[in-house]
Amino acid sequence: MSYLAVSQSSVKHLLIVVVRLIVGGIFFISGLLKVIDPDTFRKTLSTHGLFSTGTIHLISLVLPYVEIAVGLLFALGFRTKVTGRIIACLLILFTIEGAFAFALGSAVDCGCFPTEGGGEPIGIKFFVRNGLLILSTLWVTEGQSEPSSDSNKSFEWYKVS
Repeated sequence: MSYLAVSQSSVKHLLIVVVRLIVGGIFFISGLLKVIDPDTFRKTLSTHGLFSTGTIHLISLVLPYVEIAVGLLFALGFRTKVTGRIIACLLILFTIEGAFAFALGSAVDCGCFPTEGGGEPIGIKFFVRNGLLILSTLWVTEGQSEPSSDSNKSFEWYKVS
């Protein structure tokens, strides 16, 4: 019967891996979609009414690759605290930008997952989702009782002890 017993730390570690894979996967896919169709992402940013044309161009060139990199690294468990903090900061910035665009009434689409037919409008679902993603990321990066256990161990996403 002892083979069925699962320690609480094993369950927590498994949940951390699942959250990392979900959050990292969301960032990876979001960035990949923006790389595949940068014009749609640029058009979406222009509807927010917050950025100049040059800033929109710069954001559309840099942000997708940052999202891909931090998403992949976070999902794989590489420097989890650092990549998680970057993701949390990006999510906070996205949420603030979305709040300004929402307040101005000019945003049609959040730009998270650009699609030709239009994506998700900025609204309560956007803010709830971002809030949950921020909390989940902070739980993984800051909620550990021990100092960073991944500082000397890279790519241990598979290990559940």
